[in-house]
Amino acid sequence: MEALKKFDIKYLSASHITKFITNPSDWVLTYIYKVPFKGSAAAERGKFIEKGLNLILGDNRNIDETIELELNNFTETCKEMKIDKEEYEKEYHFIREAIKILPQHFLKFGKITGYQKKIGYNYKGVDIIGYTDFEFDKPMIVDLKTSSKMNVTVGHKIAQHIYTKATNMENKLFYVQILKTKSNVMEYKLTDEDNIQIPLLIHQAIENMNYLCAIASSKEDFKRLVIPNPDDWMWKDEDELKARKKIWGF
Repeated sequence: MEALKKFDIKYLSASHITKFITNPSDWVLTYIYKVPFKGSAAAERGKFIEKGLNLILGDNRNIDETIELELNNFTETCKEMKIDKEEYEKEYHFIREAIKILPQHFLKFGKITGYQKKIGYNYKGVDIIGYTDFEFDKPMIVDLKTSSKMNVTVGHKIAQHIYTKATNMENKLFYVQILKTKSNVMEYKLTDEDNIQIPLLIHQAIENMNYLCAIASSKEDFKRLVIPNPDDWMWKDEDELKARKKIWGF
């Protein structure tokens, strides 16, 4: 996988591989042209929910005090990222309710023994790395997803396979959905079909990624190898649209 190094791709992650599969033009922007994009409040909220749960379940911290702490930390982070106040305040209800209801659901997994632990494995010379959300003493890895939709995506499954391959531990996806009037949770474990299909998908994506890097002599060549779909929702973001126009001209 030496061709990846030509474009300073030193390792791969679940998000990197997923982006290559689901949106190659976004992959080109992010990993070949290395265009920096501003984050969103919705993308940040999960980090603070996870931090709060780790304090409650790992350090026996008070739930109400932890909620206020993580809301304050979330707010300060969003301010530093220059995210609009109106945008990040919309996430307060989600963060508050998720930290309130999740501890009772997570107790059945046992005691937390690890949080944000770096894991990985090597495929034909390229490191594939990830960070676990929570490890429990069963032993089990639980990957928390905070979303407005209860949707198991291929990207989530890719991350699960990486955790399993790297640790040889049982793992589950745990979804929490917070709506205005109710909350829902859902668990998902990779099926037998997933366990056959997902590693094939991951490794084929890496092979194809390396092949593209091998035939490209410069990053400009990727403009001829990949073309954006103008109807994709991602172009609603002004910064991403501006980057697309700069590179592809439309």
